[in-house]
Amino acid sequence: MSQNRDHSGLHLPLIKPSTMISSVLTRPRPIVKSKRSADEHKLHRSQLKCAHIASNPTTPPSQSPSPSPSPSPSPSPSPSPHLATTQLPERNSINHVIRSHSRDRLYVHPLQWTSQHLHLLGCRFIDKSLLPRMRQRPGRHLSDKAADPSAQTALRHLADDLLCPGLTEFKTSMIQTFLMDGITHQGSDLPFRFGSHPVANLSTDGVFALSTADSTAYVMAYLDLKTVKSRRNTSGKLSRVNRLNPPVTRLRQKIQRRLHPSNEVEDPYIAAVLIALVQQRRPRDLEGVAWQSRILAASQNNEGSPDPPKWLKVCLLARPTGPRCLYFYTAQFSPAFLDKLEMPSRYYPSSEVIISVCRIPLLPTSKMALAINYMVSIIHSVEMSKEARHVENARPT
Repeated sequence: MSQNRDHSGLHLPLIKPSTMISSVLTRPRPIVKSKRSADEHKLHRSQLKCAHIASNPTTPPSQSPSPSPSPSPSPSPSPSPHLATTQLPERNSINHVIRSHSRDRLYVHPLQWTSQHLHLLGCRFIDKSLLPRMRQRPGRHLSDKAADPSAQTALRHLADDLLCPGLTEFKTSMIQTFLMDGITHQGSDLPFRFGSHPVANLSTDGVFALSTADSTAYVMAYLDLKTVKSRRNTSGKLSRVNRLNPPVTRLRQKIQRRLHPSNEVEDPYIAAVLIALVQQRRPRDLEGVAWQSRILAASQNNEGSPDPPKWLKVCLLARPTGPRCLYFYTAQFSPAFLDKLEMPSRYYPSSEVIISVCRIPLLPTSKMALAINYMVSIIHSVEMSKEARHVENARPT
């Protein structure tokens, strides 16, 4: 082997690189003995066994635990509405309908409802002529507030203010001042309940309640349909990344155009607001408990059958975008209709909900006074059931 001399004068052997690599690769590695004790090995094996059992829920017969004494049989409780989506829904229930139309977007915000939602829920608009029917009623007269000359002037100013562009809050206050005593403004938001808990917040331009000596009932909502259209457009905004993608933008615009109803007077969002309004009218002790279940529980306890709750009526006043008029809506909802929303996995047959639409002209003032007088009489005729009044009185103040 050749030698090399360094700067200190020592003779060092020359080692080839191939020899160095082979020596490193063939060098025996030191054997490191495991320092785990016997207890640690047992713990490790038990952890592996638990992990295997967790990944395989079915326990073999050899490893099945000894059966423990079972408690006395008890009747199975009714399914919780919060677990309605995890259980197999009954045929023709709302959850069953949603699954049957899996290719359609049904479980969406009410702003994105279409006529298909109204058809599946069993809601329908009917345009009823208001003034001819009122003329056919003999002996009907205007109230003192509408027949007074000063009221005629106030009506004329109200029509001008509603027709002119302005703040929605101002228009709501104008309607509030004209409504008779006992109807108060309660805010602008309504929770929409599905499965006994709120799933969406519906924005309106005013919610009004009828206050009596022993109760307060939500009876009417006010909507500006131009504002509803603006909210619907802003509900489907694209992110900055998708704005730079023309195909995605065109597809989104196509979907948005489909959401706008062909007739704004029959906007599905109006039906959603009416449903949310009547849900606020329902007694608190009936939320999440179907009426049939309450009758069954009363029969098992040898109690008399409770009085069936009455149908609940609600109203809505809407201002369209174009015509110089208002639209007044009334609808009555059966207890079974509310039950199928509270328990969406159960089927409750209910009759069709008819939403009546009446046109209120803003000019001339005489026709407007006649129509508004009739509208106010309808609102004041809304009464809560005896059961609802009892619940309202029991609520803490």
